[in-house]
Amino acid sequence: QYDAFQEWTDGYVRYIYSSEDKNAQRHLSGWAMRNTNNHNCQILKKSCLGVVVCSRNCSLPDGSKLQLRPAICDKARQKQQ
Repeated sequence: QYDAFQEWTDGYVRYIYSSEDKNAQRHLSGWAMRNTNNHNCQILKKSCLGVVVCSRNCSLPDGSKLQLRPAICDKARQKQQ
């Protein structure tokens, strides 16, 4: 049983995506994360380093808040792949 892909998560969550899910594949290295599982190499476990929220109450035309992913350097991104 796989979860439906969620681009913007909120709070402490755990999702399991199919290796065939194109959306999940595109985001393998798109999030600023650190590897938190050094005990079992068969399970990839990552922790998100956070989401930046605009401090000026930035909003989109539909009223939703503008949120940005934290930047990550190429070297760190390569380690995640």
